[in-house]
Amino acid sequence: MSGRSVTFLGVTTALILSFAAAGLAGQDLGKRRVQDMRDRWYVGTVEELPDGYRIRTDKGITVTLKKSEVKAILPLEDATPTAPKTPATPTPGERTPRAVTDQEIEDLLAGITIEAEDIFDVSTAMLDVLPVNESSVAEMRRLAGAREDQVLAKDHFVLVYTTDLEEARRLAARLEAIYRWNVKFMQMLNLPVTKPPYKLEIFYFGTHKEFEAYSVNMSMGPTGALGFYRPRDNRSAFFDLSTYPPLARYLEQAKDTRIPARERQFARNVIAQWVDFNNMVVIQHEAGHQIHFNIGLFPRDVFIDDESLDSLPRWLVEGTTMMFEFPPTRAGGSLGTINHGRLDEFDKIYGRKDQDRRLSPQQLKSFILDNAVFLRGGGSTYSLGWGLVNYLWNKKRDKYAEYLRIISLRQPGVDVSYTQREKEFEDLFGNVDDKWIENWYAYLDSLQLKRSLLPPDIRP
Repeated sequence: MSGRSVTFLGVTTALILSFAAAGLAGQDLGKRRVQDMRDRWYVGTVEELPDGYRIRTDKGITVTLKKSEVKAILPLEDATPTAPKTPATPTPGERTPRAVTDQEIEDLLAGITIEAEDIFDVSTAMLDVLPVNESSVAEMRRLAGAREDQVLAKDHFVLVYTTDLEEARRLAARLEAIYRWNVKFMQMLNLPVTKPPYKLEIFYFGTHKEFEAYSVNMSMGPTGALGFYRPRDNRSAFFDLSTYPPLARYLEQAKDTRIPARERQFARNVIAQWVDFNNMVVIQHEAGHQIHFNIGLFPRDVFIDDESLDSLPRWLVEGTTMMFEFPPTRAGGSLGTINHGRLDEFDKIYGRKDQDRRLSPQQLKSFILDNAVFLRGGGSTYSLGWGLVNYLWNKKRDKYAEYLRIISLRQPGVDVSYTQREKEFEDLFGNVDDKWIENWYAYLDSLQLKRSLLPPDIRP
């Protein structure tokens, strides 16, 4: 987050997932249909684990169940199909909820790993199609120099784009997935969710030059950013990263016929991998901010007010959106996996297993309570914020939910003292002392970094 710009599920029908059983530990049991103790069915390819089962569905989602949670395991041919439910007839004047399509479910869940207890329906109202603010979109078109046909409306987003249509559609699909994941996240924490009044507005520029021109027009000057969300305007802006000048120069050099064709193709492939990965990281990060400020997780009116801005912990705002930024991979994506990019950053900057580089209780406490510490660190403090939020999410989830609830109730124009911030944090999570630090690092040390999921290490 830089200044006032932030830089860098459920469905209405039951989700049929997967499961299986019998056989030796680690054995592939093939396709089975399994019933859990809550009478939910799981269909897919099953692997038996020492203490449970891993189920992989055809839609790319993986579910794990403990053996004690299994009620029945059946071959597919022995399973009795459940009769489809007859839709209820709406009363006169009642709005019929929009059905979520199988394709939407597949796009949303692709590559995600979920524990069984995290599966439940998202409020139908939060999946309703949002209206377009027509006058606002007309202004966006003017600012972007876009044609009338360069507007793409999805359920919860509207894009004004100067890229090609397929790129805009690809971005829109990821935005919708992140929106649903964030609604699911808030309901998992039992936090109240606010329905935005209009579709969330996104610029997607075909070139870096267009992106920078927009930044200048917004009185931000050349940003050097790869994308940003401006809470005051309540809009996000992105561009095709392949046009980022350092990368564009590499791609131009790759056209030099004096370089062997194999080397030129390799360079193009490496850059394409980097662009695809980081396009998703930037978009999912900034869209995460935009969603959080519009569905009630963080109060936007507090952030854009000079007197109350500092009352929102930057590490919490940034760390929470980093829970959603990791692109889809074979290990999952978004909230469904570890953010291996931030874990890699954390290792390089803070050295998980290097005792001499570990933070002291006072250093971490200052980071938690003083936003200036986060801001002075620039990009180096992002992975620290992620490491703290990831720990609270996985090890102190109920307290983390309560802390988010406290922050969401901040009021514009009201400063919050250092003493009150300290009390809020320590009342929930305890005093940040040597034991606290020890437990935190023990959790971080348990995370396994998968470098194979990271993009090529190029520094444009």
